[in-house]
Amino acid sequence: MKVVIIGGSNSLKKEGWTSHLPEALPGIQIVNQSIGATPSLMGYYRLTTGVPLAAGDVVVWEYALNDEGKIKSRSYTEEAAHRHIEMTVRYALSKGASFIPLVFSEIGNSKLNHKSRYSTGLSRIFSAYGLTAISATNLYGEEYDVDRIPDEQFRNAKHYSSDSDVIKLVVQSVLAQIETPVVPRPDVSPIYCAETPDCVFLSEFEGGRQFEFKNSILQLAANQPLDDSPLQLKIPAGEWTISGAILLRSKKPRAFNFEFGGNVVSCTIGYRSPKYSKPILGFKPLSTGPHVTLAGDTVMNITRAEARHKRKRAADSETTAAQTDDHGVICLILEPARPVSAFNRWFGEAKKFLSVKTRILRLGRKVRNRILPSRRRRKNRRR
Repeated sequence: MKVVIIGGSNSLKKEGWTSHLPEALPGIQIVNQSIGATPSLMGYYRLTTGVPLAAGDVVVWEYALNDEGKIKSRSYTEEAAHRHIEMTVRYALSKGASFIPLVFSEIGNSKLNHKSRYSTGLSRIFSAYGLTAISATNLYGEEYDVDRIPDEQFRNAKHYSSDSDVIKLVVQSVLAQIETPVVPRPDVSPIYCAETPDCVFLSEFEGGRQFEFKNSILQLAANQPLDDSPLQLKIPAGEWTISGAILLRSKKPRAFNFEFGGNVVSCTIGYRSPKYSKPILGFKPLSTGPHVTLAGDTVMNITRAEARHKRKRAADSETTAAQTDDHGVICLILEPARPVSAFNRWFGEAKKFLSVKTRILRLGRKVRNRILPSRRRRKNRRR
């Protein structure tokens, strides 16, 4: 038996809740495959391509906080999150492993029984498969008879303090479920995903620079496009939705162009951290519209581009030696295209319109708030 943990940075931190498990579970192998700042699709990728699962193993899933953050930033959707979570649950089921859902929340969502479209779908999945989710907010609220987690329990907006009461309650609940593990119910028809796994990870790149990336929790083959040698990847024929790419991010911003079937998608990768400077794994959504239809096998070219980032570091001014730092593409993620109803298409366009309108109104308020005080000061001077 081993315990496999997939989650965000709360599960990855050395002083986080996972640090209490080795002492409480002597003799049990604990495999932490968590990747911070990524959604549930990364969890599915890590679980299916990492350490093999076996019957009797325990999977602890903790991606709710990350999912809601990505949904809020519009780089992920509720539909995609629910589909990828159910795929993860069904994969554990297929291997005979038990599954423990762990739900964290940031400061703004730390109220008791917080409801959203995402959390409603989450509850539907877990209840259908007979799983009991461990909600940090509900644990704390029931223990101390409050309706939200106090801000003092957080180290920052997205992370709990290492010595907080929330962490202690979470560890107790996780250990209790490990002692009486629950395998997902097998006789459940898929709610959000297909009957069989249909997510494709493409990683057979040609050209560019290939190298091995290794740290304390993972070992992967990475691929990096060079100015004189782009990466090439063969995409099979079919009607696909290109969900995104698993990338190796360096602290310096880098930009790539993904060119295929008449489409060009650009993305910039990098990260901000005053305390960390090593390469990290990340997920980048690639927006290609509802779907891309490829009549035959298509070759995707991945080339370097000029980085457009708030941290102004011109990519074209770097030397060739700087180009070969540890950043690159790990794999491309494809899913079969799903039909989009007229209502959902209209609803999506309405959300985009309202989003633009909201941004314009916010900008107008900022301008007004800056202009009006200056007008008042001028009036006071005249008086």
